[in-house]
Amino acid sequence: MPASIHNISMIQQQSELDAALLFLPEPGILSMDTEFMRTNTYASILCLIQISAGDRVFCIDTLADLDIGDLWPILMAESNVIIMHACRQDLEILHLNHHCLPQPLFDTQIAAGLLGHPAQIGYAGLVHDILGIHVDKGQTRTDWSRRPLSEAQISYAANDTVHLADLYNHLREKLEQHGRYEWVVEDCAALADPALHESPPELAWQRIKSIPFLPPAEQARARKLAQWREQKAARADRPRQWILSDKALLSIALDNPQTVGGLADCTDVAKRFAERHAENIIKLQLAATCAWEKGELTIRQHDKPAAEEKAAVKRMSEITREIAAALNIVPEVLAAKKELIAIFRGEQDGRVLNGWRKEVIGEKLLGAL
Repeated sequence: MPASIHNISMIQQQSELDAALLFLPEPGILSMDTEFMRTNTYASILCLIQISAGDRVFCIDTLADLDIGDLWPILMAESNVIIMHACRQDLEILHLNHHCLPQPLFDTQIAAGLLGHPAQIGYAGLVHDILGIHVDKGQTRTDWSRRPLSEAQISYAANDTVHLADLYNHLREKLEQHGRYEWVVEDCAALADPALHESPPELAWQRIKSIPFLPPAEQARARKLAQWREQKAARADRPRQWILSDKALLSIALDNPQTVGGLADCTDVAKRFAERHAENIIKLQLAATCAWEKGELTIRQHDKPAAEEKAAVKRMSEITREIAAALNIVPEVLAAKKELIAIFRGEQDGRVLNGWRKEVIGEKLLGAL
């Protein structure tokens, strides 16, 4: 049954946490959510972990002086099922902060998408659609790092878990009726892959969508600049855009400045930044250009879609829509446009050509090339 304010426990003492962990069932179904902040730091700050079991909700204050090491074996026990909603960012933060990825995992947003709901349906929308219950989202923009949390904040945080078990039961029944439960199991297992949540600095350039379309020399410089920015942001614990904006990074890579004044003339680059970092950036740019010229960097420039690619992607999009309509789900649940483009360009390791999607749609898409 939905939790009320009387069975919500705010855990801020070690003795409270130890008692709460004894209550959590194993095997069992646990519903989980997190609250975090990421405004002026490089990494998100985990502020709260909410866990619901039966009619009890435990809000664990991760900013308190708690040893939560005994929580992770419970969340990673194969005998349990961890229910979350739209949890990719939650998993990223848990992995970054504690190297923990709860599993076996059941993401209600993924499950709902495979039953015809919008691919990005929110928790409140899904609870309303399936259970007919209104969820208050009035604390969405709250500062979860401030203490003490108000009763309204704690209740809001708890309510993000109390309906998950009911959603799970409903969704699982429908998925099994349609023969799609294993699809969700597969997609959720992929979501809990540690590699998905690791961001090595040398791959930081992938965050900037326009970099692959730059000419090779400019792309080499942009990649190295993105790596430098990522490392500097991590050391300073500041958002990467505070260190150097994407616009400035691309401008520097294109202009290849050789002086302080040249760097300061680049778009969105402050004079103070140029004076402080010109020497390092100029050296970095030179090293990147030389590495590309010597063949030490393998760089492929993406061209803008040619007529052949556009036609193939159009054909694949039509096939995706037809299959999605037959399954009564939205097309992007099966394959996004960027995935269709990747298939045309010969990439074989994406989700559409593997797992359950390969049989349902992947082979048909390959046949359309």
